[in-house]
Amino acid sequence: MGSGQMSSGSEAGRSDELTLEAGRIWAGLKPVLRAGLGSDVVRSWIEPLTVLGATDAHVRLGAPNSVASSRVRVQYLPQIQKMWQGADPAQRRLIVEQRPQQRAAQAGGSASAEGLSAADTGTGAVATSATGFLGGFAGDSQGADVVEMKPRPLGLIARTAVLRTFDGLAVGPDNRVAAAIARRVAENRPRGELVCLCGPHGIGKTHLMEAIVNRAREVHPDAEVRLVTAGAFTEAFTQALRAQTLPAFKAAVRTQGVLLIDDIHLILGKNATQSELFQTILSVTQAGGTVVVTAEAAPDGLSGLTARERSILSGGFLAQIREPDFEQRRAIARLKMDTYRQDNPGFDPPEESLDVIAARVHGTGRDVEGAVKLVFAATELVGQEADMEQIQRVLSEDAVVALPAARSLTVDQIKKRLAACYNMSVEDLTGQCRRRAIARPRQLAMYLARKIAGRSFPDIGARFGGRDHTTVMHAVRKVEELMLAEPAYAREVQDVTRKLMNPESPRA
Repeated sequence: MGSGQMSSGSEAGRSDELTLEAGRIWAGLKPVLRAGLGSDVVRSWIEPLTVLGATDAHVRLGAPNSVASSRVRVQYLPQIQKMWQGADPAQRRLIVEQRPQQRAAQAGGSASAEGLSAADTGTGAVATSATGFLGGFAGDSQGADVVEMKPRPLGLIARTAVLRTFDGLAVGPDNRVAAAIARRVAENRPRGELVCLCGPHGIGKTHLMEAIVNRAREVHPDAEVRLVTAGAFTEAFTQALRAQTLPAFKAAVRTQGVLLIDDIHLILGKNATQSELFQTILSVTQAGGTVVVTAEAAPDGLSGLTARERSILSGGFLAQIREPDFEQRRAIARLKMDTYRQDNPGFDPPEESLDVIAARVHGTGRDVEGAVKLVFAATELVGQEADMEQIQRVLSEDAVVALPAARSLTVDQIKKRLAACYNMSVEDLTGQCRRRAIARPRQLAMYLARKIAGRSFPDIGARFGGRDHTTVMHAVRKVEELMLAEPAYAREVQDVTRKLMNPESPRA
């Protein structure tokens, strides 16, 4: 063997050693990256990077596509380089590029990932449910968004494994039309139709969607029906763009007999995903399928729609679901109590307790369900009899906040009056300060903007300093949890609400 060949082999061996060493450092650096950049960023953008090669001077990291390589270089590389230097004795420079095989595939592909905007990628990670969604029903997924992913006539993506039914729905004047339309879709399988179920969070839209799936399975076992959350749709589409598998994505969603997409307002503002959503709606309906979507407001109340998209939604069957009246709240309470009574025969509240719940709890069906859970937890779970005295105590003003049914305040009015209640400025509410004395009132202001003004999550976020809709969703959940856990806070929310609705009130 010649000296040149020996030299070449030695260099190759040295390169392999350096690459393996860099790979070990990179793997060990992941916890540091999570702490510095956040788990979501690492999961979405950093974990897909692989070590392509290394020398004494630099380490090459490969990204799955040009979008990922550009995003990492522009937004995260300086921070990654700093953390890397703390772990690499050789202090080598990091280079991020697209993996060669992916670059070749992208050059021949029909779709460009450059069409994916930052708003489409968001801050969340691509879930495993999206992988199953794109994989052509490759197998069962345990993710919260996926129920069934096998190659069967009925493929489902839904929030819960146990889908709800029409029998478990309390029907009244505020949802009768929506329930009738939903049952018609499930039983008659109309062709080429679009249905839009509209209403605020917690009034039963998802219940109706799941009921459609359940009933369709009973009446038409061979029907193609799919229920997909907005989050799963977004994640699957995002992953398809990154992996250059858009044809598989389109085939998965556009061949369904009945396609149901829950909470489409969460997609609005993500330009590429929003465009794909409406292309999917048109494709399915023009092919003779039926599409059912839910949104937190009617088309004319959704921000971020183009005139054409608004026209598409308005041209379908539109059913507005409103908060339940007294009789419907009573019926909801009865259904929920019956559910608990089936598994707990000792839980037997008197009939008049239904009137108390319906009278004291204004808001959505979910609010009523929360009141029933309070009664159950404070009686059956602690060995107390569910008599009227105990129920009256549980449903006192300390435990339940009854927000005014009338939506007579604007978001600007809520911000101004709430700021005055807490002796702060409106700028404090919309600013970036995270001190508890500021953050708590800000979360409450977002909650009341949702509950009283009825604005969408994206709209509220835009009015509170350009925050993401997920921040608003977190704020609403946080306030609801605090009201249940801390009676004093529930009383505070009720007092503040009175002040906002009636600023001249002596009690305020």
